[in-house]
Amino acid sequence: MFSRLVLAWSLVAAFCLVTTAPTPGNSSQPYAITGVRTGLMRRQSSTNWPARRALNDLIHDVPQWPVEHPSFLLLSLFVQAYNKFQQQDESFFLSYHEIAGIHGRPYYSWNYAPQGNGAPTTGYCTHGSVLFLSWHRPYLALYEQVIASFAQDVVKTYPASMQATWQIAADQLRIPFWDWASNYTLPDIAEQSTTQIMNSSGKYQTVNNPLYQYKFQNMPMNAQYFPTTDSDGWLAKYPQTMRGVSVQGGPSNPGLSNYYMAYYKFKSATWYALTRSAGLFNNFSTTAYSGTSLESVHNNVHVAIGANAGHMSLLAYAAYDPIFWLHHANVDRLYAIWQALNPNSFVVPTTEPFGTFALAQGTQEDETTPLEPFASSGDAPYYTSDTSRLPSVFGYTYPEMLDWNIPTAQLTANVAATIHTLYNPNNQLTKRAAGSTALVRKEWFAGVKVNKFDLQGTRFSIQLFLGHVPQNPEEWLNSGNNIGSFTIFPPPNPSGGPIPEVLAYSEYSLVEALTEKGPNMEDVGAVTEYLKEDLHWRVQKFDGTIVPTNQVPSLVITVQSETVTMGKDNTELPSYSDVTIAASATEGKAGGFAG
Repeated sequence: MFSRLVLAWSLVAAFCLVTTAPTPGNSSQPYAITGVRTGLMRRQSSTNWPARRALNDLIHDVPQWPVEHPSFLLLSLFVQAYNKFQQQDESFFLSYHEIAGIHGRPYYSWNYAPQGNGAPTTGYCTHGSVLFLSWHRPYLALYEQVIASFAQDVVKTYPASMQATWQIAADQLRIPFWDWASNYTLPDIAEQSTTQIMNSSGKYQTVNNPLYQYKFQNMPMNAQYFPTTDSDGWLAKYPQTMRGVSVQGGPSNPGLSNYYMAYYKFKSATWYALTRSAGLFNNFSTTAYSGTSLESVHNNVHVAIGANAGHMSLLAYAAYDPIFWLHHANVDRLYAIWQALNPNSFVVPTTEPFGTFALAQGTQEDETTPLEPFASSGDAPYYTSDTSRLPSVFGYTYPEMLDWNIPTAQLTANVAATIHTLYNPNNQLTKRAAGSTALVRKEWFAGVKVNKFDLQGTRFSIQLFLGHVPQNPEEWLNSGNNIGSFTIFPPPNPSGGPIPEVLAYSEYSLVEALTEKGPNMEDVGAVTEYLKEDLHWRVQKFDGTIVPTNQVPSLVITVQSETVTMGKDNTELPSYSDVTIAASATEGKAGGFAG
């Protein structure tokens, strides 16, 4: 299939502020994103979609010949296909470079999707927007579609006697995910420059590992699109993607990435994102609404991997790092899990807070907003949140979502049990004895609200502490008193115009800290007084600079209690109600509640 798409292409006049950009071959129509359509099996009245599997499952499985679910074969095919993908000429519109560039730089049109009227010159990606989860779903499907087509080509290189087995693997191949909430460290394979595959002779062969990094083919980069003088310009000087970079221009240090990953509390943050947002899609999906959003958790993964100055820490360059795709496949998986629990909750219309390459600031966004540049057919009706709502649209599912021929209630129970098993922090008491009255208790949360541009476009974080704050800022993240870190990624503001107000929100559980060293959570007065004395916060730029809290004018820290009703067992999740603001817990402090 892919060979028919590799057509001669030319540079054409682009739209609006764009000069030139690669276009879809000699076609005048957009390239259609269909997902992968191989490996689908009909079972009675439903379809069995191949699952995107955890990367670690593929790595740890041993070769078996023949096999019904050929895991090592899948990994071998994936690595070979991915290498072919990364080797494509960067000027080809379906190259790794061009597809990664949709997210951020270079800021030009892709797939005939023009720059929106009044839209900023930035990437297409939607962040701090209700379209955040929806937009990335067809983006991943495009990436998966191209890799799967290369895998079909790889099968043809194997002897005829082996092709039947390898064809099964190729048809089943879907991109893997990295579940960073249950496996904090970088996958081993992502830290190795080479890896092993099973070649066409049936033997192990050491090959370049495409998950380790992406090597840019043309250095120096085109300064028109990758200027070294911009605020992110140091990244344009690297010949390959970098992780765990502590200073601009510094070396890659995956060990630093793993250090950060260990302290961001991804397990509990994922638990609360999935459980506290029942029926509230906007609150679950984006930092533009209050709550523990999946986007907020996702942001911390970005900064943990990139650190201060690696590619993953800047939205304009993040998608060039191969781990971006493993990360976002897991974000999409958590989105699908939440959808299974909340099938009737979806996008609530709101306005675009900043703007993307396709959408001007202030654009009304809803489930029908085009997710450019992802076309569903050559006639250019771009996907919308509505038309890309389910993974099955693109021909895949996840291991937790094997939903064929089971009732909806059973699927919901299965998914809830999975959430308990993988993400319930510290084996919290979350069920009541059979036949007993519902177990109800109070839980406490600290909320953060801040304008992303309070520091004039500089990236920063807000660190929350319950108890003593270490004097040395380098000890903040790994302090036992650190209860959460809110990472702020201001979008690029290349227009040079007035800096907008783009509010971001997040919330952090105080349950573990209060259980260990605070008063009984049922005693509202005692908890409020305790928090008044012991809840603290600090603001820090990515480069380590400490910012006085009174210099962040929009910052508001609040505390609230909620009533939690536990499920009857692990097939039910807790429900939250009766939100009560404890105003006096933060009043009188810089950045505290002000009414």
